[in-house]
Amino acid sequence: ANSSFMRGRRIFVDRTYVFDLDGTITVEESLPRLAKEVGPDAGFVMDELTKRTVRGEVDFEKSFRQRVDMLKEIPIYRARIVMSQLVLDPHIYKFIRRNKKYCIIVTCNLDTWVAPIAQKLGCQVFSSKAIVEDGMITGVESVLNKDAVMQMISTYYPNVVGVGDSYNDIPILKYADVGIAYGGVHKPPKELLVHADYVETSGAKLVEVLENI
Repeated sequence: ANSSFMRGRRIFVDRTYVFDLDGTITVEESLPRLAKEVGPDAGFVMDELTKRTVRGEVDFEKSFRQRVDMLKEIPIYRARIVMSQLVLDPHIYKFIRRNKKYCIIVTCNLDTWVAPIAQKLGCQVFSSKAIVEDGMITGVESVLNKDAVMQMISTYYPNVVGVGDSYNDIPILKYADVGIAYGGVHKPPKELLVHADYVETSGAKLVEVLENI
């Protein structure tokens, strides 16, 4: 394989790394954190709904639109401040920054909310699209279809390595040449594990696998 060496780490330039965002790159789910801006009750409700969604107990798109409705009253500028303060796993963050030309984020989170994190990471991002008016979110234009995006990535990008943590990340692992179920924040559901070649529970161990597969 055509490879380059970076700070003693072997990175293959003909490989593509695809990551989920929430609970994978971030060390907490972003929507429950945003919900705290609405109030503590909203934060609790959002946390429970998010956990059920991660486990695949509720329809993702219906759940996502419901969660966005709960957060629409937060001005975009304020939401972006909160998102910019989310802690990213330092090991995964550094890996992506070192290899940003070969990394892709595939997230159903809204484009306008994830913009600060996308800017930090500096890599390509596929996301859901918000409808914005006067600095506020008024609706969802489209919810990202991870299945369709991963079919495209697997067709046009070489040697895909996919990393995800939830039921909704099954397409990331299913269409990847190498699938990694990540349990840094959540325990990966059994449906995701079916498609996993590796299972890791820390950012350091995940990056070790990424650098050596």
